[in-house]
Amino acid sequence: MFHTVVFARPTAGAGAAVSSAQIAEPSEALGQYAFSSTLAIQDITSDVTSGTSASRLAVRLAGSAESDAYLFALCTSPPGPRDIGAFGYPAVPSTGTSGDPLEVAAWVMISLPLLEDTRVIEAHVTIDASIAPLPGEPLDGDVTQAWEGALSLIDELSLRLERPIRQLWITHGASDLRGPELLEANGYRAAFTEIQAKVSLEPATLSPSVHIAYDMRFPAEHSASMASIYTDSSARLPRGELIMDTIAWSEQRILDASGRLLAKGGEQITAYILREGTVVAFSEVMRFSGAEDTVIELGATFVLEAFRNQGLGKAVMFSALAEARSRWPKARTGYTSYPDTVKSIAHLNQELGEDIISATTAWQRVD
Repeated sequence: MFHTVVFARPTAGAGAAVSSAQIAEPSEALGQYAFSSTLAIQDITSDVTSGTSASRLAVRLAGSAESDAYLFALCTSPPGPRDIGAFGYPAVPSTGTSGDPLEVAAWVMISLPLLEDTRVIEAHVTIDASIAPLPGEPLDGDVTQAWEGALSLIDELSLRLERPIRQLWITHGASDLRGPELLEANGYRAAFTEIQAKVSLEPATLSPSVHIAYDMRFPAEHSASMASIYTDSSARLPRGELIMDTIAWSEQRILDASGRLLAKGGEQITAYILREGTVVAFSEVMRFSGAEDTVIELGATFVLEAFRNQGLGKAVMFSALAEARSRWPKARTGYTSYPDTVKSIAHLNQELGEDIISATTAWQRVD
């Protein structure tokens, strides 16, 4: 039997928006999760710059207008007296002092989309470093029980929240099995796989036909067209058998997203191409406070269907990377994720010296 605790939402004072600059020092317990999460991904990727930080997790747990996030710990012993937190579980502070150390078997990060996909509960399970198997080792009894406890918690939350679509994301080696066998035994089916890779920024060059915008602050005359192509990309980007709503972008939603990005310590570069005043292609790169100075993250690259096979995807992607190298001089490596069925992105990544380090499979159960 596990004792479940939930991490309290960080606060920055009454009515204040929580940002990376405002959040107090992350608690020891949140650091414990960051350590297990980072160790797990580094065991898979063999890459020392993979992983996350406690401060970045604290910002994520603050939630936003687009989604809520909750972190649960499944403890092997009672955590001691605690205040009551979300869903009636004992609460652990995510900032400041967290009290006695937690004896954890598994961690469950839950994301709840608020604007679209309101029937979906997204989950990521991390086995604590104290019992996690080495890469390639089978699951022993303790780990299997931890997985079963995590799946039971996801089931409970799915029912309580009336979100019948459960999507569980599992990161694994690119050629490994895509998830524990017990997922299929619990009604989950592999629905979608994306590839994670590292690319070099050095071959990228800036195209003179490309416009550059920073932090999603687009010129007024381009904002409506950006909203339109964002919506189109949401509708058309492959998602396998995942059940997902199209994100309906608007000029106001772009402004809101820009505000959240900056409040959470993020920076973004968007490269885009116009044809007769219409945005027909774009590519994004970003970085976040607390991340390694030498790495950036590649976001979406998309070209309207009528303008494909003209080299526009390469022009916007390479321009975004070249601008990133100029804006963030210490950056050397880009992390990218893309659907395993999108060969055009794979070919562009290969030109950048792609090094595939892992894959992530989304397992889905619909009740």
